Amino acid sequence: MGRGKKIDDVAVVVDAAIKLIEEGGIEEFSTRRLAAALHISAMTLYNYFTDREAILKKVAIRCLNEFTAETEGEIGAARARGEAANPVQALRLLARRLFELGMARPKLYLFLFDSSMGGVREDPEVSREYGYFAQAAAGALRDGSLSEELRKDALLFELLANSLVVGSIRWPGSIDRGSCLALVDRAYERILARYESLVAEAAPG
Repeated sequence: MGRGKKIDDVAVVVDAAIKLIEEGGIEEFSTRRLAAALHISAMTLYNYFTDREAILKKVAIRCLNEFTAETEGEIGAARARGEAANPVQALRLLARRLFELGMARPKLYLFLFDSSMGGVREDPEVSREYGYFAQAAAGALRDGSLSEELRKDALLFELLANSLVVGSIRWPGSIDRGSCLALVDRAYERILARYESLVAEAAPG
C-alpha cells in the first residue's frame, strides 16, 4: 500500500478526492478509498489532513473557487456582448451555470449543492463561496437598506434553481433543458428582476 510513500503536494489528494466523488458520489467517498486511490496508507493520509471533513472542505473550496472563476468569466463575456450588464442579472446567469454544471458533473454537483457535508458548509471560508454572487449584487444597490432583502430573495431564487437541477439529476427525463431554463427565467422575473432598476450605475471605465 506504499506505507512509506509521501505526497509532495496536497493538491494531489484534492484531485483524487474530486475524482472519487465524481465517480461514486459522496455516499461512497471515504478516507480508506482515497488512500487506496493514492497508493498510500490511511495513516499517511492523516499526515496531511486531520480527518475526512478537512478533505471535503478543501474539495468544496477548490470546486467552488473554480466554478466562481468560470462564472465570472461567463459574466464578463456576457457583458462584452451587451448582456448581463446589471449585477443582479448575473444571478440568472449563475443559475444557468449551475444547471450546466449539474448536467456535466452530476455527482460532484450533488456533493456541492445537495448534501449536508457535515460541518463543512458551515465553515466560514466555504460559506463565503456560496454567497459570493448574492453579496456582489446586494452591494451594488443604491439603497443599502434593501441589501438584506435582496440577499434573501437571491437565496430563494438559488434554492429554486438548485431544486430544478437536483430534480433533473435524480430523475432524468423529468424535465428537459429548455423547460428547466425557462423555469429559471420565470423565477428570476418573479423574484429578482425588480432589483435591476435599484442598482447604482457603474462608474466609467
